[in-house]
Amino acid sequence: MMGYALKRLGIPASLFSAEKVWSPAGGSAREQVAELAERWGVQRFDLVQVHNLTDWREHLATLRELKAEGKINYIGITTSHGRRHREFEKVMASEDIDFAQLTYNITHREAENRLLPLARERGIAVIANRPYDGGSLIRGLKHREKVPEWATEECYWRWA
Repeated sequence: MMGYALKRLGIPASLFSAEKVWSPAGGSAREQVAELAERWGVQRFDLVQVHNLTDWREHLATLRELKAEGKINYIGITTSHGRRHREFEKVMASEDIDFAQLTYNITHREAENRLLPLARERGIAVIANRPYDGGSLIRGLKHREKVPEWATEECYWRWA
């Protein structure tokens, strides 16, 4: 879908292209990145992450090679729905990665205890996955007829 959109609209200079590799059945990380770049119609990705730590040792090694070759700018890891935080923390602490994507929102704050401080300490950029908890945090707002008082600009400026 992204490739189709970029072909129709053109590739903007401001595009930050990010993808994930993860499936051993999908081939090596190198093959996956090449196929994804062809689908997108881009020469290289800004960021490629190992999704859900699937075969992360093998994939991170390949992504490091691709980064050294100038085919991607940044590498990272992801986890979904707050799973595998202990292993995620170990990878963050021991591997040279640029990004970590993890579940973080007002109802899922486990990352605050160890993962966010570790990311700060190691200089790892964080992408918040599920910031609206799959939509559950804003679903109730769709049916409101008027904006609640606390959300008005005046209220915002009072607290800013």
